Amino acid sequence: MLKKILLLTMIWTPAYAGMTSLAGDQSITLKQVYHTASNNQPRLKARKQSVLQAKYAEQEALTGLLPQITASHTSLFEKEKSYKTSQHTLSLRGSQIIFAPGGPLSDRALARYDRERAQHALQLADNDVHRTVTKAFLGAWLAQEERGLMEALRAHSASEFALQEQQRRMRTISEHDFAKAKAEHAAQQARLAAYPQRAASARTALAMRIGGEESEAQLRYLPFPLADLKPEEHYQKLAHAHRPELAIQDTVINRHTTAAQAHRRSYLPTLSASAKLAHTFAGHDHAHGTDAYVSFSLSMPVFDGMRRTTKAWQAEAAAQAAAFEKQDVVNTITREVSEAYAALVTTRSKLKSAQVKKQEMAGIVTRDKMQRTLKSISEQELLKSIYNYEESAHELRSAQVALRKAEEDMAYYCGYGEQVYLDPGFRRDDRGHTSERDHRLRGDVGALNNPVVLDAPAKAGVHTKGQL
Repeated sequence: MLKKILLLTMIWTPAYAGMTSLAGDQSITLKQVYHTASNNQPRLKARKQSVLQAKYAEQEALTGLLPQITASHTSLFEKEKSYKTSQHTLSLRGSQIIFAPGGPLSDRALARYDRERAQHALQLADNDVHRTVTKAFLGAWLAQEERGLMEALRAHSASEFALQEQQRRMRTISEHDFAKAKAEHAAQQARLAAYPQRAASARTALAMRIGGEESEAQLRYLPFPLADLKPEEHYQKLAHAHRPELAIQDTVINRHTTAAQAHRRSYLPTLSASAKLAHTFAGHDHAHGTDAYVSFSLSMPVFDGMRRTTKAWQAEAAAQAAAFEKQDVVNTITREVSEAYAALVTTRSKLKSAQVKKQEMAGIVTRDKMQRTLKSISEQELLKSIYNYEESAHELRSAQVALRKAEEDMAYYCGYGEQVYLDPGFRRDDRGHTSERDHRLRGDVGALNNPVVLDAPAKAGVHTKGQL
Protein backbone atom coordinates (compact mmCIF):
# COMPACT_ATOMS: atom_id res chain seq x y z
CA MET A 1 0.00 0.00 0.00
CA LEU A 2 2.86 2.41 0.82
CA LYS A 3 4.43 1.76 -2.60
CA LYS A 4 1.13 2.57 -4.29
CA ILE A 5 0.79 5.83 -2.38
CA LEU A 6 4.34 6.82 -3.34
CA LEU A 7 3.61 6.02 -6.99
CA LEU A 8 0.44 8.09 -6.94
CA THR A 9 2.32 10.96 -5.30
CA MET A 10 4.77 10.91 -8.23
CA ILE A 11 1.86 10.93 -10.67
CA TRP A 12 0.33 13.93 -8.95
CA THR A 13 3.57 15.94 -8.85
CA PRO A 14 2.98 19.04 -11.03
CA ALA A 15 6.27 18.56 -12.91
CA TYR A 16 5.08 15.14 -14.05
CA ALA A 17 1.55 16.26 -14.60
CA GLY A 18 2.56 19.22 -16.73
CA MET A 19 4.87 17.28 -19.02
CA THR A 20 6.37 13.85 -19.36
CA SER A 21 9.96 13.70 -18.17
CA LEU A 22 12.44 13.81 -21.04
CA ALA A 23 15.65 11.83 -21.02
CA GLY A 24 18.24 14.55 -21.40
CA ASP A 25 18.94 15.28 -25.05
CA GLN A 26 16.70 12.46 -26.29
CA SER A 27 13.91 14.76 -27.40
CA ILE A 28 12.57 16.07 -30.68
CA THR A 29 11.25 19.58 -31.18
CA LEU A 30 8.74 20.86 -33.67
CA LYS A 31 11.48 22.82 -35.41
CA GLN A 32 13.46 19.62 -36.02
CA VAL A 33 10.39 17.87 -37.36
CA TYR A 34 9.66 20.73 -39.75
CA HIS A 35 13.20 20.84 -41.14
CA THR A 36 13.13 17.06 -41.58
CA ALA A 37 9.91 17.36 -43.58
CA SER A 38 11.42 20.18 -45.65
CA ASN A 39 14.23 17.87 -46.75
CA ASN A 40 12.27 14.64 -47.10
CA GLN A 41 8.83 15.55 -48.47
CA PRO A 42 8.45 14.31 -52.08
CA ARG A 43 5.98 17.11 -52.77
CA LEU A 44 8.52 19.76 -51.86
CA LYS A 45 11.23 17.99 -53.84
CA ALA A 46 8.98 18.04 -56.90
CA ARG A 47 8.25 21.76 -56.44
CA LYS A 48 11.96 22.52 -56.12
CA GLN A 49 12.64 20.70 -59.36
CA SER A 50 9.86 22.69 -61.01
CA VAL A 51 11.59 25.90 -59.92
CA LEU A 52 14.86 24.66 -61.40
CA GLN A 53 13.10 23.75 -64.63
CA ALA A 54 11.57 27.23 -64.86
CA LYS A 55 14.96 28.86 -64.19
CA TYR A 56 16.56 26.88 -67.00
CA ALA A 57 13.69 27.80 -69.33
CA GLU A 58 14.30 31.47 -68.52
CA GLN A 59 17.98 31.06 -69.33
CA GLU A 60 17.06 29.34 -72.59
CA ALA A 61 14.86 32.30 -73.57
CA LEU A 62 17.87 34.60 -73.22
CA THR A 63 19.90 32.62 -75.74
CA GLY A 64 17.82 34.13 -78.55
CA LEU A 65 19.45 37.51 -77.88
CA LEU A 66 22.96 36.13 -78.42
CA PRO A 67 24.67 35.58 -81.77
CA GLN A 68 24.11 32.18 -83.35
CA ILE A 69 27.41 30.95 -84.85
CA THR A 70 27.88 27.76 -86.88
CA ALA A 71 31.10 26.25 -88.25
CA SER A 72 31.12 23.77 -91.14
CA HIS A 73 33.48 21.93 -93.47
CA THR A 74 32.60 20.90 -97.01
CA SER A 75 34.60 18.45 -99.14
CA LEU A 76 34.02 17.97 -102.88
CA PHE A 77 35.57 15.13 -104.84
CA GLU A 78 35.57 15.06 -108.69
CA LYS A 79 36.78 12.38 -111.07
CA GLU A 80 36.79 12.76 -114.83
CA LYS A 81 38.35 10.64 -117.55
CA SER A 82 41.48 12.71 -117.70
CA TYR A 83 41.84 13.94 -114.12
CA LYS A 84 40.57 13.78 -110.56
CA THR A 85 40.59 16.47 -107.88
CA SER A 86 39.26 17.34 -104.39
CA GLN A 87 38.14 20.67 -102.94
CA HIS A 88 37.79 21.59 -99.25
CA THR A 89 36.00 24.61 -97.81
CA LEU A 90 35.91 25.80 -94.20
CA SER A 91 33.10 28.23 -93.43
CA LEU A 92 31.86 30.18 -90.42
CA ARG A 93 28.29 31.50 -90.40
CA GLY A 94 26.67 33.80 -87.87
CA SER A 95 23.34 35.52 -87.35
CA GLN A 96 22.11 38.12 -84.88
CA ILE A 97 18.64 39.44 -84.18
CA ILE A 98 18.70 43.23 -84.03
CA PHE A 99 15.04 44.03 -83.51
CA ALA A 100 12.25 41.49 -82.91
CA PRO A 101 9.21 42.88 -80.99
CA GLY A 102 7.66 39.47 -80.37
CA GLY A 103 10.89 37.56 -80.09
CA PRO A 104 13.41 36.65 -77.38
CA LEU A 105 12.61 39.57 -75.06
CA SER A 106 8.95 38.58 -74.90
CA ASP A 107 9.90 34.92 -74.46
CA ARG A 108 12.16 35.87 -71.58
CA ALA A 109 9.39 37.88 -69.88
CA LEU A 110 7.00 34.93 -70.17
CA ALA A 111 9.65 32.56 -68.81
CA ARG A 112 10.29 34.90 -65.89
CA TYR A 113 6.60 34.81 -64.95
CA ASP A 114 6.66 31.00 -65.18
CA ARG A 115 9.64 30.93 -62.83
CA GLU A 116 7.92 33.27 -60.34
CA ARG A 117 4.81 31.13 -60.46
CA ALA A 118 6.87 28.02 -59.73
CA GLN A 119 8.48 29.78 -56.76
CA HIS A 120 5.10 30.81 -55.36
CA ALA A 121 3.84 27.25 -55.85
CA LEU A 122 6.84 26.02 -53.86
CA GLN A 123 6.02 28.49 -51.10
CA LEU A 124 2.40 27.29 -51.05
CA ALA A 125 3.50 23.66 -50.82
CA ASP A 126 5.95 24.57 -48.06
CA ASN A 127 3.16 26.28 -46.12
CA ASP A 128 0.88 23.26 -46.53
CA VAL A 129 3.59 20.90 -45.32
CA HIS A 130 4.35 23.11 -42.33
CA ARG A 131 0.73 23.23 -41.21
CA THR A 132 0.12 19.50 -41.61
CA VAL A 133 3.39 18.62 -39.88
CA THR A 134 2.66 21.01 -37.02
CA LYS A 135 -0.77 19.52 -36.41
CA ALA A 136 0.58 15.97 -36.62
CA PHE A 137 3.33 16.83 -34.15
CA LEU A 138 0.87 18.39 -31.70
CA GLY A 139 -1.41 15.37 -31.95
CA ALA A 140 1.47 13.00 -31.25
CA TRP A 141 2.72 15.17 -28.38
CA LEU A 142 -0.75 15.30 -26.81
CA ALA A 143 -1.05 11.52 -27.00
CA GLN A 144 2.41 11.19 -25.46
CA GLU A 145 1.52 13.52 -22.58
CA GLU A 146 -1.69 11.60 -21.91
CA ARG A 147 0.39 8.88 -20.31
CA GLY A 148 0.16 10.47 -16.86
CA LEU A 149 -3.63 10.61 -17.14
CA MET A 150 -3.74 6.92 -18.12
CA GLU A 151 -1.64 5.94 -15.11
CA ALA A 152 -3.92 7.89 -12.80
CA LEU A 153 -6.97 6.36 -14.46
CA ARG A 154 -5.51 2.87 -14.05
CA ALA A 155 -4.93 3.37 -10.33
CA HIS A 156 -8.28 5.09 -9.74
CA SER A 157 -10.21 2.48 -11.73
CA ALA A 158 -8.62 -0.47 -9.93
CA SER A 159 -9.12 1.04 -6.47
CA GLU A 160 -12.69 2.15 -7.18
CA PHE A 161 -13.73 -1.21 -8.59
CA ALA A 162 -12.11 -3.07 -5.67
CA LEU A 163 -14.13 -0.88 -3.30
CA GLN A 164 -17.33 -1.62 -5.26
CA GLU A 165 -16.64 -5.36 -5.08
CA GLN A 166 -16.03 -5.13 -1.34
CA GLN A 167 -19.28 -3.22 -0.83
CA ARG A 168 -21.12 -5.81 -2.90
CA ARG A 169 -19.78 -8.64 -0.76
CA MET A 170 -20.84 -6.72 2.34
CA ARG A 171 -24.21 -6.09 0.63
CA THR A 172 -23.96 -2.33 1.19
CA ILE A 173 -24.79 -1.59 -2.47
CA SER A 174 -27.44 -3.09 -4.73
CA GLU A 175 -26.77 -5.36 -7.69
CA HIS A 176 -27.98 -2.59 -9.99
CA ASP A 177 -25.41 -0.13 -8.62
CA PHE A 178 -22.68 -2.75 -8.88
CA ALA A 179 -23.64 -3.47 -12.50
CA LYS A 180 -23.31 0.23 -13.27
CA ALA A 181 -19.91 0.33 -11.55
CA LYS A 182 -18.82 -2.76 -13.48
CA ALA A 183 -19.85 -1.21 -16.80
CA GLU A 184 -17.97 1.99 -15.95
CA HIS A 185 -14.91 -0.05 -15.01
CA ALA A 186 -15.08 -1.94 -18.30
CA ALA A 187 -15.28 1.35 -20.23
CA GLN A 188 -12.24 2.65 -18.36
CA GLN A 189 -10.31 -0.54 -19.10
CA ALA A 190 -11.21 -0.24 -22.78
CA ARG A 191 -9.91 3.32 -22.75
CA LEU A 192 -6.67 2.15 -21.14
CA ALA A 193 -6.28 -0.67 -23.64
CA ALA A 194 -6.81 1.67 -26.61
CA TYR A 195 -4.29 4.27 -25.47
CA PRO A 196 -1.03 2.54 -26.61
CA GLN A 197 -2.42 1.97 -30.10
CA ARG A 198 -3.71 5.52 -30.31
CA ALA A 199 -0.35 6.96 -29.25
CA ALA A 200 1.51 4.71 -31.70
CA SER A 201 -0.88 5.69 -34.48
CA ALA A 202 -0.21 9.38 -33.80
CA ARG A 203 3.55 8.81 -34.02
CA THR A 204 3.13 6.85 -37.26
CA ALA A 205 1.03 9.66 -38.73
CA LEU A 206 3.75 12.14 -37.79
CA ALA A 207 6.44 10.02 -39.46
CA MET A 208 4.34 9.79 -42.62
CA ARG A 209 3.83 13.57 -42.68
CA ILE A 210 7.54 14.31 -42.47
CA GLY A 211 8.57 11.58 -44.88
CA GLY A 212 11.16 10.18 -42.47
CA GLU A 213 11.70 7.15 -40.32
CA GLU A 214 9.65 6.72 -37.17
CA SER A 215 11.51 7.47 -33.94
CA GLU A 216 10.79 6.54 -30.33
CA ALA A 217 12.42 9.66 -28.92
CA GLN A 218 10.32 11.94 -26.74
CA LEU A 219 8.58 14.89 -28.34
CA ARG A 220 9.31 18.21 -26.66
CA TYR A 221 6.91 21.10 -26.84
CA LEU A 222 6.37 23.95 -24.40
CA PRO A 223 3.09 25.86 -24.72
CA PHE A 224 3.27 29.63 -24.56
CA PRO A 225 1.46 32.12 -22.37
CA LEU A 226 -1.40 34.06 -23.86
CA ALA A 227 -0.53 37.31 -25.57
CA ASP A 228 -2.75 40.15 -26.67
CA LEU A 229 -4.94 39.34 -29.65
CA LYS A 230 -4.72 41.97 -32.37
CA PRO A 231 -7.77 43.17 -34.32
CA GLU A 232 -8.98 41.02 -37.17
CA GLU A 233 -8.08 43.74 -39.68
CA HIS A 234 -4.39 43.22 -38.84
CA TYR A 235 -4.52 39.58 -39.94
CA GLN A 236 -6.61 40.41 -43.00
CA LYS A 237 -3.90 42.80 -44.18
CA LEU A 238 -1.20 40.21 -43.60
CA ALA A 239 -3.16 37.58 -45.51
CA HIS A 240 -3.74 39.79 -48.54
CA ALA A 241 -0.07 40.78 -48.55
CA HIS A 242 1.56 37.35 -48.06
CA ARG A 243 -0.72 34.61 -49.38
CA PRO A 244 1.08 32.76 -52.21
CA GLU A 245 -2.24 32.02 -53.92
CA LEU A 246 -2.65 35.74 -54.64
CA ALA A 247 0.91 35.98 -55.88
CA ILE A 248 0.26 33.05 -58.22
CA GLN A 249 -2.83 34.75 -59.63
CA ASP A 250 -0.92 38.02 -60.12
CA THR A 251 1.77 36.11 -62.00
CA VAL A 252 -0.81 34.42 -64.22
CA ILE A 253 -2.46 37.76 -65.01
CA ASN A 254 0.87 39.39 -65.85
CA ARG A 255 1.90 36.48 -68.05
CA HIS A 256 -1.30 36.54 -70.11
CA THR A 257 -1.11 40.33 -70.43
CA THR A 258 2.49 40.14 -71.62
CA ALA A 259 1.60 37.38 -74.07
CA ALA A 260 -1.19 39.51 -75.55
CA GLN A 261 1.18 42.44 -75.99
CA ALA A 262 3.79 40.18 -77.61
CA HIS A 263 1.24 38.84 -80.13
CA ARG A 264 0.21 42.35 -81.12
CA ARG A 265 3.82 43.57 -81.43
CA SER A 266 4.70 40.63 -83.64
CA TYR A 267 3.11 42.56 -86.56
CA LEU A 268 6.04 44.98 -86.43
CA PRO A 269 9.08 44.44 -88.68
CA THR A 270 11.88 42.13 -87.59
CA LEU A 271 15.45 43.11 -88.37
CA SER A 272 18.33 40.65 -88.33
CA ALA A 273 21.91 40.44 -89.64
CA SER A 274 23.89 37.49 -90.93
CA ALA A 275 27.51 37.00 -91.99
CA LYS A 276 29.63 34.28 -93.56
CA LEU A 277 33.35 33.70 -93.77
CA ALA A 278 34.59 30.82 -95.99
CA HIS A 279 38.07 29.67 -97.01
CA THR A 280 38.59 27.19 -99.84
CA PHE A 281 41.79 25.26 -100.38
CA ALA A 282 42.83 22.44 -102.74
CA GLY A 283 40.89 21.76 -105.88
CA HIS A 284 40.88 24.11 -108.89
CA ASP A 285 43.05 27.17 -108.62
CA HIS A 286 40.25 29.57 -109.47
CA ALA A 287 38.29 28.33 -106.42
CA HIS A 288 41.08 28.96 -103.92
CA GLY A 289 40.75 31.90 -101.55
CA THR A 290 38.58 33.44 -98.85
CA ASP A 291 35.02 34.66 -99.28
CA ALA A 292 33.11 36.90 -96.87
CA TYR A 293 29.76 38.63 -96.88
CA VAL A 294 27.39 40.46 -94.50
CA SER A 295 23.65 40.78 -95.09
CA PHE A 296 20.72 42.40 -93.34
CA SER A 297 17.19 41.08 -93.44
CA LEU A 298 13.98 43.01 -92.77
CA SER A 299 10.74 41.07 -92.66
CA MET A 300 7.19 41.95 -91.70
CA PRO A 301 4.02 39.85 -91.82
CA VAL A 302 1.50 41.25 -94.27
CA PHE A 303 -1.40 38.84 -93.90
CA ASP A 304 -1.69 35.80 -91.63
CA GLY A 305 -5.44 35.37 -91.46
CA MET A 306 -5.52 37.37 -88.17
CA ARG A 307 -3.73 34.51 -86.41
CA ARG A 308 -1.68 36.81 -84.21
CA THR A 309 -4.72 38.97 -83.41
CA THR A 310 -6.81 36.00 -82.33
CA LYS A 311 -3.94 34.78 -80.12
CA ALA A 312 -3.85 38.21 -78.50
CA TRP A 313 -7.59 38.01 -77.88
CA GLN A 314 -7.17 34.59 -76.29
CA ALA A 315 -4.45 35.89 -73.98
CA GLU A 316 -6.55 38.91 -72.98
CA ALA A 317 -9.53 36.67 -72.21
CA ALA A 318 -7.28 34.42 -70.12
CA ALA A 319 -6.01 37.48 -68.22
CA GLN A 320 -9.60 38.54 -67.47
CA ALA A 321 -10.47 35.04 -66.30
CA ALA A 322 -7.42 35.02 -64.01
CA ALA A 323 -8.49 38.41 -62.61
CA PHE A 324 -11.93 37.02 -61.72
CA GLU A 325 -10.32 33.94 -60.19
CA LYS A 326 -8.11 36.22 -58.11
CA GLN A 327 -11.16 38.02 -56.78
CA ASP A 328 -12.63 34.65 -55.81
CA VAL A 329 -9.36 33.81 -54.01
CA VAL A 330 -9.52 37.18 -52.21
CA ASN A 331 -13.05 36.40 -51.00
CA THR A 332 -11.98 32.96 -49.85
CA ILE A 333 -8.98 34.36 -47.96
CA THR A 334 -11.16 36.95 -46.24
CA ARG A 335 -13.57 34.24 -45.12
CA GLU A 336 -10.78 31.92 -43.95
CA VAL A 337 -9.11 34.63 -41.87
CA SER A 338 -12.45 35.63 -40.34
CA GLU A 339 -13.22 32.02 -39.37
CA ALA A 340 -9.70 31.52 -38.04
CA TYR A 341 -10.02 34.66 -35.94
CA ALA A 342 -13.30 33.41 -34.45
CA ALA A 343 -11.63 30.08 -33.67
CA LEU A 344 -8.79 31.93 -31.94
CA VAL A 345 -11.22 33.82 -29.73
CA THR A 346 -13.05 30.60 -28.82
CA THR A 347 -9.94 28.54 -28.07
CA ARG A 348 -8.43 31.33 -25.98
CA SER A 349 -11.52 31.45 -23.76
CA LYS A 350 -11.47 27.65 -23.40
CA LEU A 351 -7.80 27.78 -22.45
CA LYS A 352 -8.50 30.30 -19.69
CA SER A 353 -11.28 28.09 -18.32
CA ALA A 354 -8.99 25.05 -18.39
CA GLN A 355 -6.29 26.97 -16.52
CA VAL A 356 -8.72 27.94 -13.77
CA LYS A 357 -10.02 24.38 -13.49
CA LYS A 358 -6.53 22.93 -13.18
CA GLN A 359 -5.61 25.40 -10.44
CA GLU A 360 -8.74 24.48 -8.52
CA MET A 361 -8.05 20.76 -8.87
CA ALA A 362 -4.44 21.26 -7.73
CA GLY A 363 -5.72 22.90 -4.55
CA ILE A 364 -8.17 20.05 -3.98
CA VAL A 365 -5.43 17.42 -4.37
CA THR A 366 -3.16 19.28 -1.96
CA ARG A 367 -5.96 19.40 0.60
CA ASP A 368 -6.87 15.72 0.10
CA LYS A 369 -3.25 14.64 0.51
CA MET A 370 -3.09 16.37 3.86
CA GLN A 371 -6.41 14.85 4.90
CA ARG A 372 -5.22 11.42 3.80
CA THR A 373 -2.12 11.84 5.93
CA LEU A 374 -4.44 12.54 8.84
CA LYS A 375 -6.57 9.52 7.76
CA SER A 376 -9.68 11.71 7.52
CA ILE A 377 -10.42 10.54 3.95
CA SER A 378 -10.06 7.16 2.28
CA GLU A 379 -7.45 6.10 -0.22
CA GLN A 380 -10.12 5.87 -2.91
CA GLU A 381 -11.06 9.52 -2.40
CA LEU A 382 -7.42 10.59 -2.78
CA LEU A 383 -7.06 8.48 -5.93
CA LYS A 384 -10.18 10.08 -7.35
CA SER A 385 -8.83 13.55 -6.61
CA ILE A 386 -5.52 12.72 -8.29
CA TYR A 387 -7.35 11.36 -11.32
CA ASN A 388 -9.52 14.47 -11.52
CA TYR A 389 -6.39 16.60 -11.39
CA GLU A 390 -4.72 14.60 -14.16
CA GLU A 391 -7.87 14.91 -16.22
CA SER A 392 -7.92 18.69 -15.74
CA ALA A 393 -4.20 18.82 -16.67
CA HIS A 394 -4.96 16.88 -19.84
CA GLU A 395 -7.85 19.20 -20.62
CA LEU A 396 -5.45 22.12 -20.25
CA ARG A 397 -2.95 20.49 -22.60
CA SER A 398 -5.75 19.79 -25.05
CA ALA A 399 -6.81 23.44 -24.87
CA GLN A 400 -3.20 24.53 -25.41
CA VAL A 401 -2.91 22.26 -28.44
CA ALA A 402 -6.24 23.50 -29.79
CA LEU A 403 -5.05 27.10 -29.43
CA ARG A 404 -1.72 26.27 -31.07
CA LYS A 405 -3.53 24.64 -33.98
CA ALA A 406 -5.81 27.68 -34.29
CA GLU A 407 -2.72 29.91 -34.32
CA GLU A 408 -1.15 27.70 -36.96
CA ASP A 409 -4.29 27.99 -39.07
CA MET A 410 -4.19 31.76 -38.70
CA ALA A 411 -0.51 31.81 -39.63
CA TYR A 412 -1.22 29.64 -42.68
CA TYR A 413 -4.13 31.81 -43.80
CA CYS A 414 -1.88 34.86 -43.41
CA GLY A 415 0.81 33.28 -45.58
CA TYR A 416 3.16 33.09 -42.58
CA GLY A 417 3.74 36.81 -42.84
CA GLU A 418 5.81 38.75 -40.32
CA GLN A 419 4.30 39.33 -36.85
CA VAL A 420 1.52 36.85 -37.52
CA TYR A 421 2.08 34.79 -34.38
CA LEU A 422 0.56 35.96 -31.14
CA ASP A 423 3.64 35.20 -29.07
CA PRO A 424 5.86 38.31 -28.75
CA GLY A 425 8.96 36.12 -28.59
CA PHE A 426 8.39 34.70 -32.05
CA ARG A 427 11.28 35.31 -34.41
CA ARG A 428 10.52 34.90 -38.07
CA ASP A 429 14.07 33.83 -38.73
CA ASP A 430 13.59 30.71 -36.59
CA ARG A 431 11.07 29.29 -39.03
CA GLY A 432 13.50 29.66 -41.88
CA HIS A 433 11.52 32.37 -43.66
CA THR A 434 14.33 34.88 -44.08
CA SER A 435 17.44 33.00 -45.07
CA GLU A 436 17.12 29.25 -45.31
CA ARG A 437 13.53 29.23 -46.50
CA ASP A 438 14.17 31.90 -49.13
CA HIS A 439 17.16 29.82 -50.19
CA ARG A 440 14.83 26.87 -50.73
CA LEU A 441 12.24 28.95 -52.56
CA ARG A 442 14.88 29.99 -55.07
CA GLY A 443 15.10 26.35 -56.04
CA ASP A 444 18.51 25.55 -54.58
CA VAL A 445 18.44 21.82 -53.96
CA GLY A 446 21.93 21.04 -52.76
CA ALA A 447 20.60 18.87 -49.92
CA LEU A 448 17.81 17.37 -52.00
CA ASN A 449 19.38 13.94 -52.16
CA ASN A 450 20.41 13.90 -48.50
CA PRO A 451 17.17 13.19 -46.61
CA VAL A 452 17.17 13.70 -42.87
CA VAL A 453 16.20 10.78 -40.65
CA LEU A 454 14.30 11.68 -37.53
CA ASP A 455 16.47 9.74 -35.10
CA ALA A 456 19.12 12.26 -34.05
CA PRO A 457 17.45 14.83 -31.77
CA ALA A 458 19.24 18.10 -31.18
CA LYS A 459 20.21 19.34 -27.77
CA ALA A 460 17.52 20.91 -25.70
CA GLY A 461 17.45 24.67 -25.65
CA VAL A 462 15.24 27.63 -24.93
CA HIS A 463 11.96 27.00 -26.75
CA THR A 464 10.46 30.05 -28.41
CA LYS A 465 7.46 30.23 -30.63
CA GLY A 466 9.70 30.42 -33.61
CA GLN A 467 11.24 27.08 -32.61
CA LEU A 468 8.72 25.14 -34.58
